[in-house]
Order: sequence, then structure tokens, then C-alpha cells
Amino acid sequence: MLNLVLFGPPGAGKGTQSEKLISKYQLVHVSTGKGFVFDGFPRTVPQAKELDLFLERKGSKIAGVIALDVDQEELTKRIAERHKTSGRPDDDAEKLKKRISEYFEKTIHVLPYYEEQGKLKKVNGIGEIERVYADLCAVIDQF
Repeated sequence: MLNLVLFGPPGAGKGTQSEKLISKYQLVHVSTGKGFVFDGFPRTVPQAKELDLFLERKGSKIAGVIALDVDQEELTKRIAERHKTSGRPDDDAEKLKKRISEYFEKTIHVLPYYEEQGKLKKVNGIGEIERVYADLCAVIDQF
């Protein structure tokens, strides 16, 4: 069973890429009976540990964690564009600063947890959506 965590700061492209990966690999966002992809979860090391314990009780595990690397400048640009078209309330400037700050203060510390398990892979999240998708698929196919 293919269980994945797609990781990255707000605006890194997790939602866009998750939709494509779900379709290609016949995954769902969360399930205990099928393969799944978590988009932006777990957010803390305690959550990651609990997820591992939960899956272990179900006879499963996380196959891999993929971090989308995107720099601050690109994140700001993407979210500003997304806010114009989607009107997402969590994309306004003040809320965005808080979300990005929370990512770099709390969430990013989950990466070493999975790196120690040998499950972490990084993919450059800057570039054409299809190129990033192809890079993600190449990593996933190794799991």
C-alpha cells in the first residue's frame, strides 16, 4: 500500500500536485483501507509519531515523505496570484505571514523525524507544474 506525506510551506503546490498524484496512483486523501496522500499533515513531530503508531496498529506505514522545496519569494508570488483567483481567506497578507511563520517555526521540524527513518525525499517545487509532477512521480515510483 502506497501511503505518502506531501510536505511543504503554504503555496508550495501541495494541493495542485496532490490532485494529480491521487488520480495517477489511485489514492485518496485519507483512508485506513487504501493508499493515501496527506497534503500538509502531519504538522508537528508528535502528530507524525501518532500517525506512525496509528498506521502500525493497522499493519501499515508511511512509504515516503516528499518535501516540495520552494523559496520565500516564489511562495509570496504564488499565494498573491492564488488569492486573486480563489479568494481564499487564508491567503490574505496577514494570515499568510502567520501560516508561513508557523510552518518554519513548527512544521519544518517534522522533516528530520522522517529523514532519520530514511523516508524523506526532496523535490524542487519551482517550475512548470508538469515538470514538478514528473519529478514527484519519479520519486514515488522508487517507493
